[in-house]
Amino acid sequence: MMVQIPYYEQETNYTCGPACMRMVLGSLGIKKSEKQITKLIGTNKIRGTNHRDFLSVVEKY
Repeated sequence: MMVQIPYYEQETNYTCGPACMRMVLGSLGIKKSEKQITKLIGTNKIRGTNHRDFLSVVEKY
């Protein structure tokens, strides 16, 4: 069985993590904006996204 993964282009130069998470969530039928995910994960221009912060999104959904 092939999983359909939607493609969303990264909106900024520091939100690759939230962009990837958006695609993963989208494949599960969960529609969130990159901005919503960025805020939830705590991504910022200085440090980007810590890989440990992805867990908060996974646990929420």
